[in-house]
Amino acid sequence: MSWVYRLLWWVLGPWVALASWLHPRTRVRWAERWSLRLPAVEPGCVVVHAASLGEGQSAASLLEALRRSGRVLLRTATSDTAFQTARGHHALAAWPMDHPWVVRRWLDTLRPSVLVLVEAELWPTLVLAARDRGIPVLRVSPREGPGGARLRRLWPAVFEAVQDLPSSGLKGEVIEIVLDLPHFPRPCLVAGSTRPGDEARLIEALARLDDPPFLVLAPRHPERFDEVRALVPDAACRSRSEPPEGRIYVLDSVGELASCYAQADAAFVGGTFDASIGGHSPEEALAAGVPVVFGPEHRWPPPERGFLADPLDRAISRALEHGRFRARSGGEADRVAQEVLARLGPVPGERSLRPAMRPLARVYGALAGPARRSVRFEVPVLSVGNLASGGTGKTQVVRELERRLRARGLKTAVISRGYGRSSAGIVEHGGAEDLGDELAMLGSGVRIACVDRAAGVARAVALGAGVVLLDDAFQNGVHRDLDILCWDGVWPDSQGVIPAGFAREPRSAMRRADLVWTTRGRGPAGVRSVSTLVDPPEGPVLAFAGIARAGRFLEALVGAGVDVRAWRAFPDHHRYTAADVAELQASGLSLVTTEKDAVRLGGQARVLQLELRVVEGEELLERALDRLLATSGGA
Repeated sequence: MSWVYRLLWWVLGPWVALASWLHPRTRVRWAERWSLRLPAVEPGCVVVHAASLGEGQSAASLLEALRRSGRVLLRTATSDTAFQTARGHHALAAWPMDHPWVVRRWLDTLRPSVLVLVEAELWPTLVLAARDRGIPVLRVSPREGPGGARLRRLWPAVFEAVQDLPSSGLKGEVIEIVLDLPHFPRPCLVAGSTRPGDEARLIEALARLDDPPFLVLAPRHPERFDEVRALVPDAACRSRSEPPEGRIYVLDSVGELASCYAQADAAFVGGTFDASIGGHSPEEALAAGVPVVFGPEHRWPPPERGFLADPLDRAISRALEHGRFRARSGGEADRVAQEVLARLGPVPGERSLRPAMRPLARVYGALAGPARRSVRFEVPVLSVGNLASGGTGKTQVVRELERRLRARGLKTAVISRGYGRSSAGIVEHGGAEDLGDELAMLGSGVRIACVDRAAGVARAVALGAGVVLLDDAFQNGVHRDLDILCWDGVWPDSQGVIPAGFAREPRSAMRRADLVWTTRGRGPAGVRSVSTLVDPPEGPVLAFAGIARAGRFLEALVGAGVDVRAWRAFPDHHRYTAADVAELQASGLSLVTTEKDAVRLGGQARVLQLELRVVEGEELLERALDRLLATSGGA
């Protein structure tokens, strides 16, 4: 079964991709669905998937409970309404298509510690690929219709790879009460998640009652809003902010159903007259303490306060007579969250991003290897570089080394190529546009932006520098007296050498380094440091960054307990426009960003500083600097 399913994806995948690009609805987040644009989160995150609006209510409760774990929470979704109403997460992205190539790229880049599927959805390729990587796949409140039962018999390996977490219900544990909802006349029947045919049945059933309740119709899908309004043209509706006159009100809005249940005396669950659907979840109504009326095709576990439509008008009368009961107390989300955290797996190992490109990677490595070193200079030269093409925390290390050299009374010059600058030649003064954002971020001192590092060193000597610190020169031909290699233990191989991954050279090249500095995770013997957030902000924030591995900034914020409610990643060295700033400010949240981004923004967001602290190899580092300063220079 597995190879047949994969073959179908390989054959039909290009056509599915083309069709989804041409359709205006599926074109939204198209690049995310096909793993051409990946979420900016780091390995070890917790992924919680809820396909649609209904499942999203359960996901929101679970995510809020998980926020205390200190883990980055990635919420994935499928439907437009789910994206619009999603909350509780740190980052939000589209669920990937189940094509083998898409799934492999998605998992190998995100490397989550757990996948949590809320309710019914199972995607075979992703589930089996996660199993092969040792990633736990958990399913909360599973519900299976006939299709799921057939799949279980046909493809048991998919279900064996999933751990079910039974739950008495998560929906409604986090309910946002909409304050400007109208007050509905009582008694009130709220019909939630209605499907075609449900509205007509309800209207006919209420017509047979002597004293019918006020009816609120909440269609399951926004595309049916016009259809339902046309069915009851005299009804008031939410979109026009009309008062609830007459006996019927159409809730043609998204994300407000849970608040309506707070005014209901009884509820009806949509889709329970359709065997192909099997009904939608009654959890929101039950959480609000509302008795539920459902049709004969309800495949959820029987509600604790449920009334079968036999016939429908009688069930409605019985539910109204029963009246509201005590709302279910919270705590279920916390219990499920603890079970999820207890099943966290280790961060999956790194894999090559583009295995087919390995032959070309060898060619690139041969062409882009270290250049022959030039003659020595009159002053000691220290280089801080990396094997990766960025994102190892190198600029923080440069700042720490400069601080230590200044503490020894030395005038230090920092030389960088000046990535992201608009100037040319040798530049010694200015801001990000002149020096590049990394030199601008380092603040005052001798700062030289120059592609020709040898010319830059000569200029630094002329300015009276006692020691020169080269930013990103591990592959450069200029002579160095001390080579420090920054190493990210979370991405030790950067998923392979370019174009197979993001490394400039293979791991074997680290033998050229005099000292290896591990900036995250565990690494080879040498110096190891951690980064801590200075003065973390209080209250909800929108965090954004335009750095090589933006997810590192999000990881630091979440680890420090910052209440990140929205997250936006921009390309490395991004030049922010007025439109970018306006879009960020439209959230209404406080904006926080990195020091590197701040030099291009001019005070538009609060700047958060990451402080580097050496935790291993302090004596080793000091001895290396002593040897560097003992260097006499000369030819």
